[in-house]
Amino acid sequence: MGNFRRKLSKSGCPEDLCIEMVTLSPTIERIQDRLFLEEQVCAEYHHITNQQLRDLFYSMLEQHTERLLAVSREKQGKTGRNGQKIAAILNLYSQQPRDVNTDRTVVLRCLPAILQEDDSGVFITCTEETSQDPAAIKRPAAIISVIDDD
Repeated sequence: MGNFRRKLSKSGCPEDLCIEMVTLSPTIERIQDRLFLEEQVCAEYHHITNQQLRDLFYSMLEQHTERLLAVSREKQGKTGRNGQKIAAILNLYSQQPRDVNTDRTVVLRCLPAILQEDDSGVFITCTEETSQDPAAIKRPAAIISVIDDD
């Protein structure tokens, strides 16, 4: 654990930031300049495991997509809030041309409902302009979908 703390310190991430993030859940705008960039996380993961994080994530997602879609279809028939949420997502999914990206998106959107978790703070859809403004995204962490202004 000491080596990890030393690496965090060298990269400019003090230990009190970690404590602040875990206990206080501050907004992204407040800590954005102290967070690791995606490239830094991927590089550190590659350094530790000798695997590409993004490639591994997508291959594992691809491996489990069909089964998660099947589970989603089973759960959509259930009554309750999560069943309705899954049904709405799958209804939109059935109207889209089927490709790998659509399948991945649907699985990621259905996963919180399958696990019966609140996803209100997880998924954000915004325009390209607002995606650059940290004040517009006041969440500790989020999956952001950027759409065209048109």
